[in-house]
Amino acid sequence: MTYQIPETVRAGRSRVFVHVLDSGERVVVKQDNEPRGRILHLLQRVAYRLTGAPLLAPTVLAPDVSRATFEAGVLRRYGALGLPVPKVLYEDPSYLVLSHEGEPLESFLRDNPRSARSQDLIAEALAALRALHEKGHAHGGAQIRNFLVRQDGRIVLIDFEENTGSAPLEHMKLRDLLQFLISLSKRDSQLDPVAVCSIYDASGRSAERLGSILARYRILKIVNRKPFLRFRMKDVRALVTLIEKLA
Repeated sequence: MTYQIPETVRAGRSRVFVHVLDSGERVVVKQDNEPRGRILHLLQRVAYRLTGAPLLAPTVLAPDVSRATFEAGVLRRYGALGLPVPKVLYEDPSYLVLSHEGEPLESFLRDNPRSARSQDLIAEALAALRALHEKGHAHGGAQIRNFLVRQDGRIVLIDFEENTGSAPLEHMKLRDLLQFLISLSKRDSQLDPVAVCSIYDASGRSAERLGSILARYRILKIVNRKPFLRFRMKDVRALVTLIEKLA
């Protein structure tokens, strides 16, 4: 079976979309057809060099690197390590075809807030992230939207377009955990980040390290005061919530 997708099918479609083959099989198509914010990421790189803050660690690929080719290589390496990632079915410098593994954890948590099954899936997602870290790698985009729930209930990690080798591994691991917590906090305002960190790391060291890092950003609490309340800033407010609970 060929998994090559004709350009006529890909044209005009979003960067990531689900496609049904003639056989009835569902696959995920990822296109490298969007510009990258060079200026923003350059500023991020400078800020990281000045502060060393893990949250600011730059991960954007160089402009001349194909995201499709880069991610295909990462997925094959991680798959060979036994990590739960999609299979690469077809690779081209302009797009990838991947196995369809399930629905986003984010969607499940939205539809089943604070259910026992949701808590189990959060624990499984953290276990998958920890397994990745224990193999000596980082994700780079560990928001809950990048964890899939398969039909058998297992968790699959997706979206490996980030250059996680641009900063020390320990910084990237903390960045992953913080991304996970921020995205989860946006879904659950009652989130206990210490409890979540203890699922990832029973020793409590991760929560302590995140707390010491977040203490640097206490000034961001100003967003909860007038006149900043008029602005949406969901990510920043979620970060402030974590600062209040961990720092």
